[in-house]
Amino acid sequence: MQTTRSRVTRRSNNSAGGSRKRSYSGGRAGGRNRNSFRGGRQKGGRKMPTFNPSQFINRNPANEVVEVYTPKHRFGDFGLDKKLVHTLSTIGLETPSPIQDQIIPHILEGKDVVGLAETGTGKTAAFLLPLIHKTLREYSRQTLILTPTRELAIQIDQELRKLSKGFKLHSTVCVGGANIRPQINGLRRKNHFIIGTPGRVTDLIERRHFKTQDVTTVVLDEADRMLDMGFINPIKDIL
Repeated sequence: MQTTRSRVTRRSNNSAGGSRKRSYSGGRAGGRNRNSFRGGRQKGGRKMPTFNPSQFINRNPANEVVEVYTPKHRFGDFGLDKKLVHTLSTIGLETPSPIQDQIIPHILEGKDVVGLAETGTGKTAAFLLPLIHKTLREYSRQTLILTPTRELAIQIDQELRKLSKGFKLHSTVCVGGANIRPQINGLRRKNHFIIGTPGRVTDLIERRHFKTQDVTTVVLDEADRMLDMGFINPIKDIL
């Protein structure tokens, strides 16, 4: 990925006293036209500002050698539920992405994991797949996924429904900016996944519509962004 960095340079005006003057004079017929603009030093010792055109040219960085990651597993090698692996195959997923290849085994082992990956690298499926598998093995499990925005919460729920198609798994999205009543009604049933923003989830907990004692796993998706948005206290209260 090429990172583009812009730089704005402010140039100082090295004028020395007096107001700016520009002189025009009519030249002699057939002689040199003195109306042309002259750069460099003018009369009175004033130096006109100059710039270097090269500073506006974007030079391509030297070619970097990017090491291609070779996955160590296929989805069938993780020991995931066979129906889940079949679902992945039907949607064209056979080989895991780097983040999936490295994280899925640790989540399956029940370890705490911190994953760093760019958007579009399959990080959502990296934590959803092993959690779906564990839920299929133990239906009493409940996972809480916290996200910084309602748009991201909805996207995760859509991904969950796609990956768990055909399984009897239930989820409820709890986000601000939406009618809270359907969310309260959704929490009254048995949910395997609850996906929401910290503010709305905290609100539902305080109203006693969401009982966290049933939660077995917590996922903080884009945790750094949630902290930047000031959700540190709600997250602490939830955890």
